[in-house]
Order: sequence, then structure tokens, then C-alpha cells
Amino acid sequence: MTESASSGLSHITTPSRVAKTTVQSTDDPTKENEDLEARRRAICKVVREHLDESTYYIDDMVEDHLELVEEYSAFNSAVGGKFEGLVDEIMGSTHEEEHPAVSRSSRNKVEREKADYFRTLFLKMREFAACSIDDTRYNKTQYRHVDKQDTPVSGTNIKPDGLFCFPRTNVSFETTHIVLEVKPTECNSKHIPDKTLGQIGDYVLSVWNEQPLRTFVPVLMLHGERLDLLLFTRSKVVKVMLGQIYRPPDQNIGIEEKSDMQNTLHDLWFILTLAPEKLGHICAVGGKQKKIIVEAKNDNLFVTGINTGGSARDGKIVLLNNRIKRPVNLFGRVAYLFRSQDKNPKDSLVAKISWIPTDRFSECTAYSTLHKNGVTGVPEVLYYGTLKADFFGYRMEILLLEDCGTPIIDHLGNISTPQNFMKCANRLAKYAKEAASTLIHAYDAGILHRDISAGNITVKGENAYVIDWGFSMFTDEKKSRELADNINSRMKDVLENEYRHNPFTGTPLYMSIQTLCGSSMRSIMHDIESLFMVVLHALAALNGSTEIADDAKYGWKFLGNEMMAALRVGNLAGPEKYLKRFGCVCEIPLELRQVLDSLYAFLFLDGGHYIGGKMLDNSDYERKFDFKAARGFLDDGALAKLQSIQQNCAMQEMDIDMFSTSAPMQHAIQPEQAKSDTKELLVPAPAVSANIPSVRAPVARKNSPKAPAPASRANIPQLRKRKAPSNENEKPLAQSPTRLRSQGNSKKVGATQQTSLLPSKRATSTIANRRKNPSIPASTRQSRQILPPPTDNFNENTASVSRKRQRK
Repeated sequence: MTESASSGLSHITTPSRVAKTTVQSTDDPTKENEDLEARRRAICKVVREHLDESTYYIDDMVEDHLELVEEYSAFNSAVGGKFEGLVDEIMGSTHEEEHPAVSRSSRNKVEREKADYFRTLFLKMREFAACSIDDTRYNKTQYRHVDKQDTPVSGTNIKPDGLFCFPRTNVSFETTHIVLEVKPTECNSKHIPDKTLGQIGDYVLSVWNEQPLRTFVPVLMLHGERLDLLLFTRSKVVKVMLGQIYRPPDQNIGIEEKSDMQNTLHDLWFILTLAPEKLGHICAVGGKQKKIIVEAKNDNLFVTGINTGGSARDGKIVLLNNRIKRPVNLFGRVAYLFRSQDKNPKDSLVAKISWIPTDRFSECTAYSTLHKNGVTGVPEVLYYGTLKADFFGYRMEILLLEDCGTPIIDHLGNISTPQNFMKCANRLAKYAKEAASTLIHAYDAGILHRDISAGNITVKGENAYVIDWGFSMFTDEKKSRELADNINSRMKDVLENEYRHNPFTGTPLYMSIQTLCGSSMRSIMHDIESLFMVVLHALAALNGSTEIADDAKYGWKFLGNEMMAALRVGNLAGPEKYLKRFGCVCEIPLELRQVLDSLYAFLFLDGGHYIGGKMLDNSDYERKFDFKAARGFLDDGALAKLQSIQQNCAMQEMDIDMFSTSAPMQHAIQPEQAKSDTKELLVPAPAVSANIPSVRAPVARKNSPKAPAPASRANIPQLRKRKAPSNENEKPLAQSPTRLRSQGNSKKVGATQQTSLLPSKRATSTIANRRKNPSIPASTRQSRQILPPPTDNFNENTASVSRKRQRK
């Protein structure tokens, strides 16, 4: 699941799904508008929290973040100042003749005028480039502009001012490349109106939901007379200032404004001529992505995006049109799941494309540890790799996993009938025991799941599986330190981030009472309690109470975390009545009743007394193991593991800032050690096909050769260096272990990998470079990058050449 609480969108459904439901379920436009406004107010709050207060120029962005220095230099050399002629043509035109739709518009007149102006300007730019630019790379654009001011995007009730879409495709958020938003008045990054942020965030969330191969979502915002580019990444929103692009009717502009418009048109055309894989996509796409092909070449895996047709050759097909629906958030972690297949169509797999923070352990690492310790009931990893190593503090990974069937509630709904209710209920008891035993075995192996929900307990054949270990936490400090050393990470950073996110994981409907109350500690008790809620929900669904939103039972109403915790404590009071309070009104078989009562006693009774009130009053209240109750829902092996955990005092409920005073942190890996003391982590992911070998994690070897020296800048046209004002509140990265790194505030990011899933065994190591600005944390750039950052003694004044001079 996604990190819903941290993004603030835990109760907001993906926009396209909301829109479809709204259109089909209501005929009241007033109610529909109220729902949309409430939704956008919530989105606005989240976007503002992630809005970078700094403003960048395109020179900084292409060099520091997008790594498009070579492309931008080539574009400058080929195009130069040719857009000066277009500016003269624009200044000589009249708005009234070109925008007759203004008078009949029911929307804001000024906003309509500017949206129509932009569309006309784009058409003129396209004609001008075809006639004036000789280089075939830059005399056309593959994207088309579509005006959506009056008609909503297909499948939604959303009306953006415009979309840049791929050609020969239906207009939808699935085929959108860039979003256009127009506002009548100018606004800076710190004072963008709430309504505007909510609208833009809604559009971007729709794109994220429909396009799993996205790396970021660009938004062109025309506000007042100026045009800006907003980049929505997984960690934050970055604003790139482009310049003036709009001339009010019957108003002359000076030489300086004319030059600014020329530069703006120049940069806008550069953006519109970039290939998809250069601007927001992981690979070359042309609209709807039906499938990708993962190929093996020289022990490396590569991915290619295609539309329809094509052959898999000797590679592996990952289908993208059979998606397993999961919520998608605007920021933070996100995962896209697809039912896929190997070369043999009978071999069903699940492809998982996910974004996770760079300072967190890979999900594949968790699976490797589980299988190494013999834990059953978890998926087998067949292939894995990194699609993008580091982009604004997040990395993009792909996993090809064993297909573990369908979620438990869907499975029971598919097989249950009024005649076989008792049989299905007995199966539910069996699945609950298997899932609980898997969680205990995993905890004994040093891994806590932390995201148990109905979607993460699946059934395949006759067995239950626990899937989606992306939020899992390593509880064994020794194992965590070894893994951190193996993957070339600072143990302090990784472990602190593991525990820092404790309160923010899970799905609210299934969270434990203490987690809902904001507990800073997590243990196996919380996972078992979440499983208990999943079983209750599955039983309620089996009884006919399937729709959570329409369920009259208080047990399934979400009224906020703390209120839900209080209602749950009240509904669980009394072992005789709690089933009815959660919608389980039918008589159930004895086996299931024994499992549920055992779970209830294990979680909520201490010496026969109900402890719900204690957990509500003290979110960090420590519960004890009741081994007598545990016998009712664990197999013999798991029960022995639970006793071993108790005897070895391995039960760890850790506070998020415990490392500031604990002795083990004295041995944390220091920054200088992290550069040299690296080992190679082998991940046991056996290949399904003999043609695709097992793969290795993307790490550096110990004593690997240094990266080549920075390339000379002599032959590359220099770019303007108009540094935007930095955030005055930013401070240098703290060296004390008591401070936690906030990756969302990082202004510099590390290297990226655009198509390669896994590096070669002979890959060179990376070198960390730090800019002069002390507020920018150290970042890692790969040796194959186009233009390495300057060293500390590099004279940036010599490289500060204005773009105006270059183009002439």
C-alpha cells in the first residue's frame, strides 16, 4: 500500500474512480460540485506541504535535476534566437480577431481569453518551427494540444484548461503528457491560491493513477502574463520559471519584455520537443502503455515501453492492461500492480512497479531475508531491478513476483453461496491461522510487516499468503546493520528512517487502536490486531455487509483516526457482542469462533480484563503475550517461535528517536566509511527462464575503481547561471544522529538510471560530490553522466554566460 498517512490522502480515492462513481450515482450537480471542492481542499493542503519554496530557472533544472545538459546545449546551438521573428508576429496581431469564443464563454472571460491565446500561440509556434528551423529534431513536436475548457476528460468530471497528449490517441489522462492550467492573475510560488493548487493537484493525481511508467508530471501554468513549469515528483513540487509569454490586448511591450518573451518561447519549444523518456517517463512511450518487455543483455535487464503488437523475443512480457487496483497517492510511496506472464502464458506473475525512498531498504531485501529464514506463505521473487536509482530522494523499482491469488474478501465472495456459508467460514478460520503464523515466523526472522490489510492477505489454491512487504521494518539491529553495509547505505540513516515512519504506515480501516492514536512504537501485536480486523471484515462481507461506505455498523465507519480508535474500543468491549457490532450477525462455525475468540483474548484481555481503555489512554501501552490464547490461532511451529521470541527478549517496540541515546549508535557507519566500506549484496532471485540469469543488487564493489575525471566543458556551450534565491530557512545537514534527515527538503538529487534495471557486474563505483551551497546535502552522480558537477575550485563565474548571447 502507499504511504497514505504521510501524504495526507488516506481517505481520498483516486480521482478517475471518484469521478466515475459520482457520474453514475448522482443526478445532483450541486452535490457533485461540493464533493469536488471538498476533495480539492484536501489535495491543496497536501500540495502546499510539499511545495518547494525555491524557484529554479531552466538552466539549473536541466543540469542539476533532469540531466539534460547535452540536449539543451544542442537545442540552443540549433535554434539560437530564431523565435525573435515569432515575437514580432505576435505583437502585430490582435486578440479580438483570433479569440471570438471569448464573448460566448460562461467561464471567466480573462481566463478564457488567455487559454485561447495559448492555443493560438502553440499553433503559430508549430508553423513557425516547421518553416524556420532546419534541424529535423526541433522543427516539429509529437504532442498535440487539446482544449478541455468545456468538456471533461474522458471518464472524469475534471476540466483542465488544456492537455498536451500523444498523437493518434483518445484524449484521457492515460495519454496525457503535459497538463496546462491558466489563471488570470500572476502569483508567486509562496502565494499560489488554494483553489489553484487543489485543481492542479487533482489533475496530477489523475495522471499518476493512469500512468505507472511516470517519473514526474509536468504542469505548464500560465498566470497573469508569465509562464511557469511545475514538476510534481514523488517527494515535492518544483517550480521552474520560464518567463513572460502573454501580451495584453492593445498594449505595447518594451525591448526587455520582447527579449523575455523570445527566451520563454525558446524554452517552451525545447520542452515540447523533448522525447517522453526525457520529460517524465521512464522509457519511450507513445500513448497508452499496453505492455513492457524486460530483456536480458550481458547480465543486465532493460525495459522498453511499447503500445500494441511487438514480440517478446527472448525477453519477458509485463502486461500493463490487467491492473490490480490499488490507491495511488500524490506524494510518497506508491505501487502499481499488474497481472503478468512469462513467455509461457500459463505462468502467471505479478509485476510491481513502485517508488520508495532511497534511504529505505528495498522490498526485495525483505523477501530475500524471509526466504533465507524459511518463512512460508510469502511470494517468491523471480526478477527485480531498479528503473531509476535516485530522483528527488526516491527510487523506482520493478519486481516480478509469484502470483499469490486474489485478496481474501474477493476470494470468499467468489466462492460463497447461502448454502455453503459454514464451509466458507471454516476456510476463513484456516486462512487466519496461516496468515498469523506467517507473521510470527517473519517477526522471528527480524521483519515486521506494518501494513496488514484485506488487500495484503490473499488466497491461492487452498493456502493463504501475506503479500506487499514494501513497508516492512527490520527489527533485528545486527541484521539491519549488516544489510545497510551491504547496500552501501549509512546504517544510521536507514534505521532512523525505518523507525521514523512507524506511525505513518498501514491502512486506517485495519490499523491497530494504538497506531490510530499516533503510537510511535510498532510490534507484532499491531500486525496481529490488523489481521484480526481483516478477519472480522471478511466475515462481515461473508454475511452480506460488503460495502464499507454504506455499512451502518460503527465498527467500519471512518471518522478520523482518533475517533475511529475510540469507536473501536467501545465496540470491542464485551467478548459476547463484538461480532455483532462489526456486522457479523449470522451463526458461525465453532472453529472460526475459536480462532476469533483466541485472537480477541490475545489482543485485548490481560488476566481476563479488557484493556481497550488502557490502549486508548496510552498509545504506547505494552501488551503481554498470552500463550494460552495464542494456541487457538497459531500452528505449532509459530507458537514455538513466539515462545522463543519471549525467552530471548527479542520483542522490540522501538521509539522513533531511540537512536539519539542508545549505545549501538556509537558504531554507526560514518559518512567517510560509507564511501569505501561497501560490500556486494546477492539477492536470491532465481530466473524462471534459462535465458535470463539471476541478477544482482545495484551496489558498488569494495575497492572498485574510481570514476573517470569530470569531462571538460570546453566543447559544450555554456548556459546561463541565474540562480534563484534559496530558502533562507534551510540549514546544513545535521551531523548529529539525533537529527533525522528530511529528504523532502533536499535541493540536490543524485544520479538517475533511465532504462537499465540492473547495472553490469563490472559497473564502476559512484563518487559523491558536494556543491558549494551548504544547504544542499551531498548527492551521488554516476560516472556515465553527461556533465559532472564542478569541483569546489571550479570558477562558476567563467561559466555564467547569458542565454541571450548564446543564441545569437
